[in-house]
Amino acid sequence: MGFAKNRKMVISVVTVALAAAALAGCAQNAVTEEPADESTVGQATVNYQSEGRYKDNVAAFPDGIDADLGTKNAEINAPFSYVDRNGFTVQPVPSDDIGWNISYLNADQRGCTSCHTLEDALMMLDTYHGTIFMGYPTEQTLSTCVACHIWANPLRDSIHATHLGNELFENKNGTCESCHYIDENGDFKRWDYEKYNLYQGITDVAASDADLSVTYDQETLTSNDDFFYKSIKEYGDFDASDWRTDDSNMDPELYNNWVFSVGGAVENPLEMTLPELVEKFGTVTTVMKQQCTINGAGNAAIAQVEVTGVPMQAIIDYVKPQGDVNAVEFMTEDPYPNVGKTYNIPFTAMTENDSLLVIEMNGETLPNTQGYPCSVWTAGGSAAGGIFKVCTGVNFNVVDEADAASGYFMGGFEDAGLDGAPADKPNSAVLNYPSGVVLEGVAGTEVQIEGFADAFDEPIQKIEFSWDHGQTWTTLETPDNDPQYWTYWRMGFTPPSEGAYLLDIRTTSLQADGTERVNGVNTQFLLNVK
Repeated sequence: MGFAKNRKMVISVVTVALAAAALAGCAQNAVTEEPADESTVGQATVNYQSEGRYKDNVAAFPDGIDADLGTKNAEINAPFSYVDRNGFTVQPVPSDDIGWNISYLNADQRGCTSCHTLEDALMMLDTYHGTIFMGYPTEQTLSTCVACHIWANPLRDSIHATHLGNELFENKNGTCESCHYIDENGDFKRWDYEKYNLYQGITDVAASDADLSVTYDQETLTSNDDFFYKSIKEYGDFDASDWRTDDSNMDPELYNNWVFSVGGAVENPLEMTLPELVEKFGTVTTVMKQQCTINGAGNAAIAQVEVTGVPMQAIIDYVKPQGDVNAVEFMTEDPYPNVGKTYNIPFTAMTENDSLLVIEMNGETLPNTQGYPCSVWTAGGSAAGGIFKVCTGVNFNVVDEADAASGYFMGGFEDAGLDGAPADKPNSAVLNYPSGVVLEGVAGTEVQIEGFADAFDEPIQKIEFSWDHGQTWTTLETPDNDPQYWTYWRMGFTPPSEGAYLLDIRTTSLQADGTERVNGVNTQFLLNVK
């Protein structure tokens, strides 16, 4: 197994030396006039009496302690940085004056992405797994894994089983604290959810001093290159290439010969090629957002694009579903049916929202990675290019009410670790930089930060920004917000000097009953200015 980011193990000279000195001192009991021992702590030499009671030998503090020991320790134990796959220099842990974050918190060796990216970990699994890759340069975090593993194969069980006893984990000196922070009550918290409030070296800027310029719109579009990607890794005799993974190799005849069928509890089932569907029902062009339902807090599995496709309502009017139809079943090419699960969305979700059999994105042919030659999109949906990818048709069915709904529509998941609070509804993230990005030469100049806020079917009421760990906030009101589109915000922030800065984003949406909904965890973004 390789580690894409060239992660390294950092052993603290100070911590090891202090521990050795303490053990050596505790082993001595007799009073002696022998010369003092020398012990190297960092780069300083400390002289102390090695025998006799400590209290009888401390007439004065040991001499030889370097007044700049903390500074030298910070230099020795500087946080590491790397260049990510998008070309950004990233330093996940902020620098501090005494090296606290590395020497004492051991921060470079803690958290999911200290050893590997989650994308790499997923692809290196020896078993079937779905895949999701961000289009925007936002690193995937634990919060996206939690979405599925709260209810399916609990994350606690799978992570403990694959790490504890694993040779790679042990060779990197992995412990419980590699993944957890143990608080004053002895509770094991997720390190990735706690770390930014434990780090030293972050400069707080009050809202009154930050003087932020923040605007938003609901019209910004995602380029095809920045659209997130979903598929499966492999299954049975199929590998990733069966799932349209190569956008540079698209067979135009596939579109001309692709047969799309509509059946189930309908009066007029149909089976037509895509050109025949276009000729009979025409096409519609509209702007539509799509957010993956498992898009965790601060992640970027979301996009808004202009799509062209055959209106599903025209097809519905033609096939005439029975009056008690309540579910839409999506049929796909092999290999997906082999997974053994049928995906439905409520029939009303398709009829009450704009739904298209999409054949173009942003004026270009639908890419392979999004399901070429066609994919069914529904406004408010959450799985473009995913479970409805490589779509061969739909069935309008009558099923038990419990089976009519799908977690892949309208999204949102609750995180038990957040006491049941929603973990991605509403959601927000910085989209133009990864957290921990290093920007050089920008101190005293305005930095442009961009991101989104969205709550699937709920309008965004406000977005709040804090540069001082949530002590003070700048509020961006979003009146008359339309949940059919995302809320794309832009911020001008001027870091006053070199250093590390932490942006907390708190997003509020409005539920159908008029009450506010706030995400159970703030999105946090680290900016390193050098």
